[in-house]
Amino acid sequence: MNKSCLIYNELIEIFLKTYNVLDPIKEFFKGRKNLDLVTISESVLNFREEGSNNIVDIFIIGELDKIEFNNFLEKTFFGKKVKYAIMSLEDFTDRLEYNDKLVISILSQKGIIFLRDRLDIQSTIEDKLRAIKLFGKN
Repeated sequence: MNKSCLIYNELIEIFLKTYNVLDPIKEFFKGRKNLDLVTISESVLNFREEGSNNIVDIFIIGELDKIEFNNFLEKTFFGKKVKYAIMSLEDFTDRLEYNDKLVISILSQKGIIFLRDRLDIQSTIEDKLRAIKLFGKN
């Protein structure tokens, strides 16, 4: 597309209004067997709006090439910054066992979407949050 075209910006806006960022995200993670958990924040779906207040927008447990993932994010989000965290399974389970505030905060963010949950974390985190509220554990 010719960037000097008079209606270039309008065409880009039309494209972005119909662009569903969830499709390429699902496709990227589809065949990756070494990932146990992938969550995205609902706010990522509206990536054109101002940045979110989330701790992270995408949270990943497992092994992932960061350079490849950064390149994917750059293309998929058209240069818009996306906050993400990648954690090993061992580190994650240790942190979860000790009710690490960061991990609990990430997993209890409002509007979180679980794309992959091989660890059944969605129910585990709900149980942990109930226990923290009931017993005031930190």
